[in-house]
Amino acid sequence: MRFLIYIIALGIFSLCLCCIGQVKAQTSINTLTKTAIASEKQVYADFYHVMYTYFEADYLGTLNKIEKSHKRHGFNALTSDDKDRLTLIKGAAQLNLGLHTKAQENFLSLLNKNSSQYVKANTWFWLARTGFENNQADMSVKAYEAVSSNGLESELSTAHWQSLIYMAAYTNMHNDEEWEPLLAQLENDSIYSSYLLANLAGRHFNSENYAAATQGFVAAKQALLQYQSQQHAFTRRAIGFTRSIGNAAAFYLSPWRWFSDDPNKHAQRRQNEARERQALHESDALFDRLNLQLAHSLLKQQDDVDALAVINTVSANSGDSQQALLTLGWTHAEQNRWQAAVDTWQYLRELGPGIFQLQASYGLAYAYQQQGLFVEAFYALEDTGVQISTTLDGLAQFEQDIGADNFFDDYESLWPQALLDIKRTFLTQNVTHVETDGSAQANDVNPHYLLNARRQLAAILTTLSNKAEQLEVLKGLLEEREQRFVGRVNGLSLEEKAAHIANTKLHLQDMQKRLNPTTELARQTLMLSMTSKIQQSAWQRLNNANARHARLTLNLPRNDPPHNKPLKPSYKKRLARIEGILKWQMEDSYVVKRWEHLRQLQAATEILTKAEHAYRRVSSIGATNDEFALTRVKIEILEKQIAQRRKQSSDLHQQVEHRLREHLLSIISLRTEQLKTQWVNTRLAKIRLQDLQGELLVPSTSSAGGSQ
Repeated sequence: MRFLIYIIALGIFSLCLCCIGQVKAQTSINTLTKTAIASEKQVYADFYHVMYTYFEADYLGTLNKIEKSHKRHGFNALTSDDKDRLTLIKGAAQLNLGLHTKAQENFLSLLNKNSSQYVKANTWFWLARTGFENNQADMSVKAYEAVSSNGLESELSTAHWQSLIYMAAYTNMHNDEEWEPLLAQLENDSIYSSYLLANLAGRHFNSENYAAATQGFVAAKQALLQYQSQQHAFTRRAIGFTRSIGNAAAFYLSPWRWFSDDPNKHAQRRQNEARERQALHESDALFDRLNLQLAHSLLKQQDDVDALAVINTVSANSGDSQQALLTLGWTHAEQNRWQAAVDTWQYLRELGPGIFQLQASYGLAYAYQQQGLFVEAFYALEDTGVQISTTLDGLAQFEQDIGADNFFDDYESLWPQALLDIKRTFLTQNVTHVETDGSAQANDVNPHYLLNARRQLAAILTTLSNKAEQLEVLKGLLEEREQRFVGRVNGLSLEEKAAHIANTKLHLQDMQKRLNPTTELARQTLMLSMTSKIQQSAWQRLNNANARHARLTLNLPRNDPPHNKPLKPSYKKRLARIEGILKWQMEDSYVVKRWEHLRQLQAATEILTKAEHAYRRVSSIGATNDEFALTRVKIEILEKQIAQRRKQSSDLHQQVEHRLREHLLSIISLRTEQLKTQWVNTRLAKIRLQDLQGELLVPSTSSAGGSQ
């Protein structure tokens, strides 16, 4: 019995080795029932995270989150409608990043499905916008007809519906098709009416129908003024409504004050204010542009007075203010108001260096020449030549600055003040550039998209570099963990445990043989060993009595001859009866105790088997270190993936930067050629003035220097 207890105690070693695996197995079983629920919650959590990222205008982050979630679970728990909405968000994000082809593929795939009304309506809207931005403007007309004919207008937001009407009307206008009914559908608080009327006026101006152009620009201004008044009235109504609610229902609104310390409490207000500032800036810029175009149209009709009045309404802080001042000077000149023209151009020239200041110097020379002031005209041209030379040198230096790798990181501050007009041209899409043969070709470049893509790629490269550094740290931690693991394995004394298990196995085998005797003597010996001490003592006394009875029966010589009498048969019977009773008692105890010993032996054998299995597992782990090798393989795979993505992002970053630099250099090249031509014309004009005035003029000392 003590030996069996010792065997059971030995099993504690195997149980300690197996306990972690058993706990993990039990935990795995308990979590199987929760897997489906957890998976669905995770899928929808990722889906809502994608939506949040998209509405935060982080379009690249939206696509990255969609890709990562697809690898994780494929959005398998989403409903069919939510999957369609996810595809819609993906396409919209791609469109906002300029990936028109990919976006169009996603939108077309939705049209081939039995989607909800909301998905259908918004798919048509985004398809229209994709075509409008990708030289497929007819798609907007088709989208408008699909939405209106199927009664899907209510599924679109007001802004999207108004935008779709504008795109369809604009397309019909340029296709010389009916567009006025679409204009009538635009709301008064929409700026699209002004844009449509301005485009119509521009078409009249380009066809030299200046009277119609003037009416169109005036109508566009009126629509813009109505839009601005509507926006202002809406703002005042919204503020008043909010205040009235605050006064009437302060009790019900007061719980919101619990969150007064929340740093995000003003997020929506700031977002609305930013949106309002953007709309105000857009309307103001459009108003100045309309005034400038209207002035040009009036000048074409010889209406200098009204043109002058309109030009004076252009804001001094507008991007068109210097152009307006230049036009104002020429308007004065057309009216022979030379002093006013000279004053305007001199004021413009004092604003700082730039293309408009250069044109103002030309205007001054022209004004002086028309008044017969040839000396002043000559020196105005002299000043023009100096400005051209300075500008050419500035362009050459700027061209070198553009070659720096970090130029576009902070191009706003690095841009020379004298070349701000080039910046405006640079940030305008579809700008012409000069080919090697000197011809002007269309340059289909979207600088805003490229600059945004460059910023996002730079952020991706920074993130990948950080992840690469984290992997290096992880590799160091893995080495440290492996060393500690090897130390723990060596401290387990596996050789001693192996010898202990082998000795225990031999003891169990010996016990197995003893509990299963093959001879009667062995059985009697085993049975006797399982009796109590009283029974063993009685059995020993019985054996002694039988031996004495046998000796007496054989008439063995005795020391007491008078006692040599024959034995009674009853003695033998009594001994036999006692022996039978003892055997019966010993047999009954033997069956019970042998069964108990066999049961304990079986339990000890099972424990020993577990101990052997645990020993083999620990030995194999200590010998192979599979976990560490597998982790190293995973780290190597991650390193390769990061290196691959870094190369892809770096290559794309270089391509974007090359495209931006090439676009900017083409503008500079065009400006350089123009300035060189103007410099030559300036010298010819000075020579002509010298011929007119004779020797009164001082010979020219200006030159284009090394810039020619």
